[in-house]
Amino acid sequence: KGIFGTTGERSIVDFQLWTFPIDTLLAFEFRTGRYLKVALRGGPSALGILQTRSDRSYGEEQKQRRQVGFGYAAVAKLQFNLSAFSSSIGMEMYNTYRISDFHMNLEARMQSYDNFKEEGLAVNGSSFGIGFTFEYL
Repeated sequence: KGIFGTTGERSIVDFQLWTFPIDTLLAFEFRTGRYLKVALRGGPSALGILQTRSDRSYGEEQKQRRQVGFGYAAVAKLQFNLSAFSSSIGMEMYNTYRISDFHMNLEARMQSYDNFKEEGLAVNGSSFGIGFTFEYL
């Protein structure tokens, strides 16, 4: 639900917003020892946006709005090598799946986009996540 900036009143219109980022990032990885790897990525990015509104009929103008904006994205990742913490688990993963290393990742992403068709529209912010990486040699 939208909130009007002037009155603070809540809108009865439902908005659905889908975003589709496309990145072209330059990446660097640094192994700081057996247990930790640091990865940094950054570069230009584009963001496709699809917005639908509940207060318009199908086929009516502005029921769906499609836009593309341009900007940048930057990512920092800490990768903890879990296979180095336990040699028995590391050997089992290699023998069973041919996985040489597997990491738990802590990741932070920052992005900023503007230059959309709609004047004054900008998308920016940060996100944080956790995940896993499997390396095969």
